Amino acid sequence: MSLDLFKLHSKEDKPKGWIWVKFNPYLLQKEYIKILYKTSQKEISKKINKNLNAGISTIEKHLIKLKKSKEKIEFPLPIIIELTNFINKAYLKKKVIDSMEYFICKTSTTKQRVKAVKEINEIFAKLIGAFIADGHSKPENQSYRLRITDGRKELVIISAKWIKQIFEFNSIIRFNKTDNTYNCWFNNKVIARYLKNILEIPSGKKSYLVQEPDLIKKSSFNLRKAFASGVINFDGGIKTTGMVSISSMSKQLIYDLYTILKLDKIKVNLSYNIKKKSWLLESNSGRNPTYIKRLLTYFEEETWKYNRLKFFIEDKNYSIGQLNYLFPKHYLSKINLNEIYNCIRTIKSGNIDDIIKGLNNSKVSNTTIYKYLYILEKSRLISKTIENCNEVRYNSKWQP
Repeated sequence: MSLDLFKLHSKEDKPKGWIWVKFNPYLLQKEYIKILYKTSQKEISKKINKNLNAGISTIEKHLIKLKKSKEKIEFPLPIIIELTNFINKAYLKKKVIDSMEYFICKTSTTKQRVKAVKEINEIFAKLIGAFIADGHSKPENQSYRLRITDGRKELVIISAKWIKQIFEFNSIIRFNKTDNTYNCWFNNKVIARYLKNILEIPSGKKSYLVQEPDLIKKSSFNLRKAFASGVINFDGGIKTTGMVSISSMSKQLIYDLYTILKLDKIKVNLSYNIKKKSWLLESNSGRNPTYIKRLLTYFEEETWKYNRLKFFIEDKNYSIGQLNYLFPKHYLSKINLNEIYNCIRTIKSGNIDDIIKGLNNSKVSNTTIYKYLYILEKSRLISKTIENCNEVRYNSKWQP
C-alpha cells in the first residue's frame, strides 16, 4: 500500500519550518509550463499563497526555480502539494510522490536527510509496533523529539538499526540513570509526521489511545504480524513458567493483538485487571514446545526475551550462570534461582519441605519453588526421584 507523503506537511508549518524534498521535477515542471499558457505565474502564486503562510514573492521565486530546473532539485514540499492540487491532474500526485528521494528540514541543526519511504515493509511495521509499545514524541520548536525506551540495551540498539534501515537516519542511544532504561533518541519532524499524520499515532501521552494503525490493519498478514512482533518485543514478557504475557491500558490494542495471534492460529487468554486498569493477553501454555515455537517467531532472534522463551523448547544442558542470566531475581521476588540451587547442593537430597527448611525463608511459597525446580531440572542441574508413600500419595525429592 502506497503512503500519501503529501500528509507530511501540516498547514500550521511556517516557511522556516517547511519540509523540503529532493525529487525529479520533470512531470510537475511539464504540467506547470502548460498552465502558464493560460494563467500567469503571478496569478498562480497568489492562489497558492491563500493556502500557505508565505509571501507571494517567496512562492514565485520557487516557481521560477521549478520552471528552469534541468535536474533533480530540493524543493519545498508545501509548494509541490499546492501546485499539484492546482494543476489537478489525476495521475500527477502519485508520479510526483514516486519521484521523491529524501526529505530535509532546513531548520534542523543536523540537517540530516530522511529517505522518502513510500511503502510499509516488515521492518517498518516492527518499528511502528515498537513505537506504539514504548515510544514517545513531542513537538519541540519547529521539530519533534522522539524516543523509544527499554530496560535492555539490545532492543534499543535494534530499534536504532531499524530507523537506519528504513529512513537512512542516525539516532542516538543513551542510558537514563533515573529510571535505569536505555533510550533511542532522535530529533526529526519528518519521521514524527510519518507516525502522527500518516499512521495516525498520537504524540504525547498515548497509553489509552494506541491501536494498530488502519494502514497496517488493511495490509497483508505478514505486515500485521511484524507490527505485533514490534509491540510484543518491547511490551511483552516471559514468565518463569514459560508463559508469554503482554498488558496495555489500551483495550483496542490488546484486541488488535488478540486478532493477529488468532489469525496465526495461536490461542491466548484475554482478561482485564481491575486493580491496574489494564488489559492482558497471556499464552495458554509454557510447557508445550510446538505452541511455544509459534510464539517464538514474534521475538527478535538472540535477544534476552527470545533466549528466555527458547529455554522452554530446547532439550539441553544449561549452566547455573546461563540460568542466572535468563532468570535473574525480580525486584519483588523473595528468592532467586541460585539460592534454591545452592540449597539443594547443600542438603544433597530433599523434598519441598526440606528445601524450604534449608532456605530458612518461610515467606516463599511452594508454587514459587516448584517453578524454579522445574527450570533447574530441565537444565539438568538437578534431578528428581519419586517415592511412593502410599497408594494415593507420592513424595518427590530433588538432588544435584
